Amino acid sequence: MKKLLIAAAVLALPLGAQAVSMPGFCARGIGSAEAKVCAAPGSAESEGLVFAMYRAALEKLDAGPSKELQEQHTKWWDGVKKCSDAANLNACIDNAYGSRALQLQSSYKVAKTTGPVGFTCSDGSKFSATFLETTPASMVIVRDKQHLLLRGDKMASGISYRNREETFKEHQGKTTIQWGANAKELSCKKS
Repeated sequence: MKKLLIAAAVLALPLGAQAVSMPGFCARGIGSAEAKVCAAPGSAESEGLVFAMYRAALEKLDAGPSKELQEQHTKWWDGVKKCSDAANLNACIDNAYGSRALQLQSSYKVAKTTGPVGFTCSDGSKFSATFLETTPASMVIVRDKQHLLLRGDKMASGISYRNREETFKEHQGKTTIQWGANAKELSCKKS
């Protein structure tokens, strides 16, 4: 199932990036830090989406700049591996993948986007969301200093985006967010 989702994410990106058959770092699975990060629920799907975006960015570059991007991506992964020692592994991983997806998108325009769109919720909290036209649909939420990558699932009359802990839903004209698996669902409006 994970390989199918990763392949679908790759198919949604530019033609040159579709030749990629497997994601990068988690596919190699070397070392205890990588094993811990890659074993976390949802990591393979997030890594597959970010890897597809990275490969699409590489397709747009000449040899010199592509080498620089490869070095940046490796340094980014070194940072992700540090999540294995984080107090909250899931939050660290979500922030790492969300940040990288936004970096790749803002620098290389690898997918069509909507946003950022600002939201204000019933508890007064605010966040912005950038919706990426990928398969499956994805979005990056920016809240405070966090960048959260969420993957979408169609609902009967809307869409739900999720990661390990957060859930964003647009259903019958209503928008809700849940900041954590056991948190209260908040209603939100575009601001």
